[in-house]
Amino acid sequence: MDSPDIDRLEADVVVVGAGLAGMMAAIEAKRRKPECRVVLLDKGTAGSSGQSVFAAGVFNVFFPDRDDLQEWMQEMILRGEFLNNQDWVLTYLQRNWEVATRIAEIGSKHGKVVFERDASGELVRRQSRGHIKSFHCVFDSLATMQALRMEADELGVEVLNRSMGLRLVVSEARGGVDGVIAMNVRTARLTFLHAPVVVLAAAGSGFKSVFVGHHNITGEMQSEALRAGCDLINMDKTYGNTTSRQHDVHGLNLFVGSGGTFTNGSGEEFMWRYDELGSRARLQDLVIAFSREVNEGRGPIALDMRSVSSADRALMRRVLPETFRTWDAAGVDPFAAPIPWISAYFGTRAAGGGIRVTTDCRTTVPGVLAAGDITDEPIHGTYCFGGVNVAFAAVSGLIAGVTAVEDSGSLPRGSVPDAQLEPHVGAVLAPLGRESSVAPDDVVFALQEVLIREVGFVRDAHSVRQGLSRIEGIRGQAARVHARDPHGLMLAHEAVGMVSLAEAMLASALVREESRGFQFRTDFPYSDNEKWLRWVVCRRSPGGELATATEPVGTPFFRPATARHRPPGMRDDEAAAMGLERARVERVTA
Repeated sequence: MDSPDIDRLEADVVVVGAGLAGMMAAIEAKRRKPECRVVLLDKGTAGSSGQSVFAAGVFNVFFPDRDDLQEWMQEMILRGEFLNNQDWVLTYLQRNWEVATRIAEIGSKHGKVVFERDASGELVRRQSRGHIKSFHCVFDSLATMQALRMEADELGVEVLNRSMGLRLVVSEARGGVDGVIAMNVRTARLTFLHAPVVVLAAAGSGFKSVFVGHHNITGEMQSEALRAGCDLINMDKTYGNTTSRQHDVHGLNLFVGSGGTFTNGSGEEFMWRYDELGSRARLQDLVIAFSREVNEGRGPIALDMRSVSSADRALMRRVLPETFRTWDAAGVDPFAAPIPWISAYFGTRAAGGGIRVTTDCRTTVPGVLAAGDITDEPIHGTYCFGGVNVAFAAVSGLIAGVTAVEDSGSLPRGSVPDAQLEPHVGAVLAPLGRESSVAPDDVVFALQEVLIREVGFVRDAHSVRQGLSRIEGIRGQAARVHARDPHGLMLAHEAVGMVSLAEAMLASALVREESRGFQFRTDFPYSDNEKWLRWVVCRRSPGGELATATEPVGTPFFRPATARHRPPGMRDDEAAAMGLERARVERVTA
């Protein structure tokens, strides 16, 4: 039997995904053990691609000498609708200041300003989406990623750009990982990176929806983790954001944190009818309220920033240069008139579901770790407040780097014969040999139609079941998808992975018979803490079938104070008619 057409590379730790979480993991692993061979893969260019460079403006920073730990924990759990992993919340807040300080030091070392400071030298703190007593700091994401790339290079992290992680190779005998197969997206050349530890730090899937710089955020390693034996959790937490209807921009938390407001077709600042924070409401409140306003004839939605101060306008231009270059090129002054605004489908990205991880970033497969967006962001719950996504990526990335070094020295490094790689290589290259009329875009467009238009955020059992039925047909299309060149092969694997994630999302949504987070079930229009204070877990059987199960949410520190409460997207008059109050929290331990 011929050897498979694949290169081999020996490593101690392989990190897949070079966003903030991946960079932190690789840097920390190499810093702690310089002799360790750390290889970092990125589908684009490490330090300047992916969603981390577009996350400017908000980085959640807990000040241990100024902020109250119990107060912040309570707010995160209450605002996250009690689906948070409370042990992770504690870990995150305890490590947050250390990690933020480390990033600022790396930035300073390489001549980059990471966090904005005021005239007295204090970090600039703001309140934006969802914040009541908590805050975020204002930071420059592009400068941060550039500094981290320079630090990784200086430490000797080996970076493979244009390298797409595709297959986890897991030993059937040991049940642990042997490495990962990656593909150069320009040449289609395959490399098997043989390592006892693989850190998954790529993103979830945004299903190529409307949002700046995120069309290559497609979740193929999230899907691959499910195939390889990792649990996915909270996939029913379909995530959404809001954005400009006409232009790709970012900095959205900063817009409302500086005084921007949302209006409907009548010019009404309508969010006050849905949430006590008005336009600073959490994303789930915004996304569902937007959907309902438009569906019920009160659209379109606009963002009005005419009241933003001149100082904040200058701040936005400084930390959001890409956004303002876009608006300037289009001849748009965002401070002169309301801007058309829409919901943006984010799928499993950010606070969406993802790989289940312990507080040391281990998964259910030995040797496979996960950090950042590819996880279910366990501290968020459904979505607690602004600035958490980026800060969690940094904290979990550092923790994953520490665990990776520990595991690389203790886990066995199994031998991997060519015969073990052959089926993986065949699966990766299969689309190149197909004669088919199914293109990757056909699959993606069909998924978008189902997930965004037919199911959406406001749904019921009938629409979700219909969606699952449609996904089954799309899976048949995906099995026949073809590729004519390396770029097409990349797109084919993105499409196939998205189908797997879509199935897990809708299967989980059907299980959860309540409204919570970004799911508003018109057949169950309330949050039910008696029956549904539970996590939904997805895993695949050895035969490939998807199975779902539920587990009770642990409440070691805080729990809901009521059996039912008002869900996101419900108006005041509706809540009053149903006798539903806003969620309340009570402490379990002192």
